[in-house]
Formats: sequence, C-alpha cells, structure tokens
Amino acid sequence: MTFNKVSVLAGIRVLMVKRLLFVVVASIFHIILFAGLVHLVSAIFYEHTFTFFRNLRYTLSEDLYKYLLIYSVVSLVFMRKKNANESEAPKDKFLDRVIISSGRAKISIYTSEIFFIAAESPYIAIHTIDKKQLHTQTLKSILEQLDPEKFVRIHKSTIVNLSKVSSYKSRLNGDYDIQLSNHQELRLSRNYVDNFKRRFSDFQSS
Repeated sequence: MTFNKVSVLAGIRVLMVKRLLFVVVASIFHIILFAGLVHLVSAIFYEHTFTFFRNLRYTLSEDLYKYLLIYSVVSLVFMRKKNANESEAPKDKFLDRVIISSGRAKISIYTSEIFFIAAESPYIAIHTIDKKQLHTQTLKSILEQLDPEKFVRIHKSTIVNLSKVSSYKSRLNGDYDIQLSNHQELRLSRNYVDNFKRRFSDFQSS
C-alpha cells in the first residue's frame, strides 16, 4: 500500500511538472509569435513599424496573465482527457482466453483457468488444474498479452497466475517456493522476488 501511495504521489508530481512546462512554454511561444507577426505586418502594410521588442514588452506586461490562464485551462482539459483514455485502453488489450491449435482442432483456455505457464522449448506449456497444453509462443510474447495485475514472471522459464498462489516461503538462499491452490510448488527465482512480492501484495489488496 505504501508503494502504491508513493507511486501515485510521484505520478501526480510528474503530471504537475508537465502541465506547468506546457503552460509556460506555450505562453512564451505565443507571445513571441504574436510580437513577431505584429512587427512583420506593420513593416509591410504601415508606414510606422512596431518594433519586435516593443511589442514583446507590451504583451508581457499587459497580456501574459491571459495566456497563462488560457493555456492552463487547455492543459487541464486535454491532459485529463489523455489520461482518461490511457487508463481505459489497457484493459481491452489483455487476453481473456488463449486459443491453442491441437492438430486440426482449436482449444480455448480462459486465462482465469491458467495456473502457470512454463517454457518447454520450442513451445510453452500452459498448465490448468488437470491439463497441460503446448502452445507455439514464447514466454515473453504471451506475458505481454496477459493482464499484469494477474500474471507475473517468477523465473526465466515460468509465469504464474497470482490468483492461484496460496503462499510462498523462503529457501534461505535468496530463492522461494510458491505454493499453488492445487498443491503444486513452483520455484521463485531471487531475480524476480521483489517484483513478485510487490505484485502479489497489490493483487491481494485489490
């Protein structure tokens, strides 16, 4: 939970900095562009030329607050819309089932039924409660298609479904043993321990 709060606060700070930079840069660009256009138009069409720096000083003193206000509103509207689209989009791209070819037949496995996926070169083996199905994909490619809130890599050759994890315990050498709800045990490599613990904690609290 503490990690989540820190991540949220960090995200808010980054968003605020992005908005501030957008407002300042857009306002300055607008003011410079406006001063340049007024100078150019007056030089072409009028006898009296309004100098660039005179226009710039006048606009900064009289209109700066207007540009800051306008672009502040723009940043709030468009960045909020962008963030809403980003938060909604990922849910649609994750697999809810895996289609496996078995001879001429096609087998559909719901991802909620998967306990773990293991590498069995040149295939991967998708393990459900009572079956194992070979599939022609790599662990990396299938992991990218699975919901990261539910599936996590625990070894260079294994992905586990967090909803099927009952417990885990240390081997006292950096590695861990993961107990699944069907009483199978999987090895959790020390290289993936921190990420697994964080994701498992998030899953349990969600």
